[in-house]
Amino acid sequence: MNDSARSLHAGTNALPPCPRELPPELRTRVIDLAAAWARHPARPVPPDAVAAAWDATLDGWVRADDLPLFVRKHRGDRGHTLRHTSGRVLVPVDNSPAQWTYALACRCVTYTLDEIRRLLAADAVAVAMILTREERAGAHYRRALGKGGTADAGWKLGHIDGVGLRTADAIQTLPIATLEAHHRRLLSPRNLFLIPLAWAGLAELPEVTAAIRQAATYAGERYARVAAAMPRHASSPGLG
Repeated sequence: MNDSARSLHAGTNALPPCPRELPPELRTRVIDLAAAWARHPARPVPPDAVAAAWDATLDGWVRADDLPLFVRKHRGDRGHTLRHTSGRVLVPVDNSPAQWTYALACRCVTYTLDEIRRLLAADAVAVAMILTREERAGAHYRRALGKGGTADAGWKLGHIDGVGLRTADAIQTLPIATLEAHHRRLLSPRNLFLIPLAWAGLAELPEVTAAIRQAATYAGERYARVAAAMPRHASSPGLG
């Protein structure tokens, strides 16, 4: 093929550039779908009291210097223990611990900080879908997710606020406050939601995360109103 023919061939097959935004009538349908799924009863959502209990545990976990922080950024070292410049232990993981916490929360299972400490000591918290042979050889934590996550039940797990660290720097050198916030966002049921695996790509759409965030805010406000309206029982004698 000569140059002129090649140029003509390329011109006739050139794709038009993708529009920066969907046409308004199509984006409206995406928003409607997102809003419908966010409020649909088929979407598993833990009770707000359960989510609040997990947040309290996660706050304690972050403050407990003897416990590791999970970081969803790995380089063939999931389950390994890395020492941050502050001295805090970091454990690279995939999305497995997030699946683990959300599946538990949806079953109304919560753990106290002491229970988390015992689970970690027993290597009972999932850190990976499955470790490679090389990872397993150097891993301190080796628990695989197995059947205890959300994907096995046919769900794609998404994060409302993203957890990507967006840096090539070693996690041991990142600000410890950044990693503490990352740990909370990774594991908090309030920051998690489910999409059917068949619709997995929807979990990445900003229209979907915005709808889930709005539904979560509404549920939290409703829970607060109900809790505030509940009658308070008089304290028993001697209990203050």
